[in-house]
Amino acid sequence: MVENAFDGIYLISGDRFIYANHRFCEIMGYSAEEIASEEFDFGITLTDKSRDLIEHRRQARLRGENIPGMYEFEIMTKSREIKEVEVSTVKLDTQDEVTVPGIMRDITERKKLFDKFRQVSEGQTRSYDGSGLGLHISKRFAEMMGGSITVKSKFEAGSTFTLCLPLK
Repeated sequence: MVENAFDGIYLISGDRFIYANHRFCEIMGYSAEEIASEEFDFGITLTDKSRDLIEHRRQARLRGENIPGMYEFEIMTKSREIKEVEVSTVKLDTQDEVTVPGIMRDITERKKLFDKFRQVSEGQTRSYDGSGLGLHISKRFAEMMGGSITVKSKFEAGSTFTLCLPLK
């Protein structure tokens, strides 16, 4: 089940990855052997924008503080491609060091859905018509009314869009 998961699944113990499934390696661009080696430095995969967030979370875990389990940040793959990822983690109580299992999902394309002239399938072979403005305009209207529009997607199952508007 874990090996065939669409999401990247990993396990960190202390400052080291001790497990990474195929999808996690695919997202990161590194092999499982590279990721699990003692020399692997996760810091090299972080953008400047994400480095402070990850360090803050690590320090908070070491102090025993409760921190949100789900968060988003940017990584830089081995091939230097920037990806936006969503991560869900849980701290396991162990006596020796902090152990964290996690799930990583590449949300790079999902984050671009609200860009102008953006479509899921682009190019001359695309399946759907349209200008790629619908979600961008919807997001702008929602924000003008003090609300928001979000999307949650499940691979090969579809997407759910949620519009939140304040009651007046």
